[in-house]
Amino acid sequence: MDGSTYNEEKVLGIIHNVTQALMAAFPNTSIYPSFGNHDPYPTNQMPIDNEHYYSSILNASLWNLLLPEGSKKTFLKGKQMSADSSIS
Repeated sequence: MDGSTYNEEKVLGIIHNVTQALMAAFPNTSIYPSFGNHDPYPTNQMPIDNEHYYSSILNASLWNLLLPEGSKKTFLKGKQMSADSSIS
């Protein structure tokens, strides 16, 4: 994406669209979101313990629909998450 048109709103919109497409293509399937250092805007500047920042990502991305409550709380603190992916 051209750096002059790259902003937080567009990044969150892209993540939202991809999440929505995955949820539609794979209904009733666990989807594990991933957020790396180049995903936010500005790149490599992910704050720690900024609940407002992470809350906007959680809601705009639709990840609030995918993550269990414990993982949401961890994500809101800017921490790593884990989930049991075993098949029962």
